[in-house]
Amino acid sequence: MQRREFITSLGVAAAARAKGPTALVREAGHLLLGLVSLATVTGLYFLLDVPLVAAAFTYLVVLVLLSLVSNLSSLIVLSFIGVCCLSYFFAPPIYSFRVDYAQDLITISAFVITSFVVNFLVTRVRDANQRLEVTNKALRIEKVERKRAEQAQRESEDKLRQIIERGLGSEGRKAEVQPVFKAQVQAILNVIPAHTWYASPAGGLTFVNKQTADYLGLPKDHPLRFGIDVGAQWDAHLPFVHPDDRAETQENWSTRLRTGEGGEGSFRVRNAQGGYRWFISRAEPLRASDGTILQWVGVNLDIEDLKCAEQALRESERSARSAIDGIAGLVAIMAPNGEVETVNRQCLEYFGRSLE
Repeated sequence: MQRREFITSLGVAAAARAKGPTALVREAGHLLLGLVSLATVTGLYFLLDVPLVAAAFTYLVVLVLLSLVSNLSSLIVLSFIGVCCLSYFFAPPIYSFRVDYAQDLITISAFVITSFVVNFLVTRVRDANQRLEVTNKALRIEKVERKRAEQAQRESEDKLRQIIERGLGSEGRKAEVQPVFKAQVQAILNVIPAHTWYASPAGGLTFVNKQTADYLGLPKDHPLRFGIDVGAQWDAHLPFVHPDDRAETQENWSTRLRTGEGGEGSFRVRNAQGGYRWFISRAEPLRASDGTILQWVGVNLDIEDLKCAEQALRESERSARSAIDGIAGLVAIMAPNGEVETVNRQCLEYFGRSLE
């Protein structure tokens, strides 16, 4: 939950920065830059007696370049100023906002429509890329934390295995574990900061630690809290698993029991409130000196936040893809080193390539 709040806070912080005083000053600077650019182009082209069409095209190029850094409201203001400059300085009669010729009116109208559409689409693509960067950053953080958690999980499993093997010693029984030692194992599992459990050689769940029992909402006197073997079936735990994940989980656990080899799988587990969270579960067999399985020991790691980050990344990618595909032209996004990262659908169709 803390990691999810942190991921959410990244987006909130980004929005807060966008509305802060620094962002307003930066946007004012972009608007001033646009005014200076339009004034420079207007003065130079007016002295050179450049035609209306050339001036309109240059204005459009300036606005498109500014759209890479500025927001849409500033671009609308600059587009309006550009229209005024075109009609006042370049469309006959000069020094008047009146437009007498139909072709000049068409040129100015085309400039207005094109500038609005292009600026809207470019700013939309830029915003989608910014959201994608935030999600990528959150996902990288999530992956680092997952690796740390998995390392901690492996260390916990190794320590637990060493403790159990030392407790069993050479006199360990094949069919059962001594009651006193079993109580010690349960005490150890209860203090491990993870969802831990063990099962009988046949696969029936025998014990879950306190963290797991509280998550599942088991009663305080439930046999699983005390490691009481009630002869549960090997798949008796499946009702806690999400219906869409039960078949795969059942097949995975069946394979573990059939082969006697450890493994892992991911699935959603129902909590006490009826909701579901994603877990990755790792199970390993505990064997006697002759190789006979005494019991199965497992650790479940909560990966709900990682799944949420991955889903947010996929949604951001779809949003960015939809935005650039909506541009009526050939669009390519390149990395700082010049390598092409992605292109829009029109570009792929033009060159006869597929997205794959």
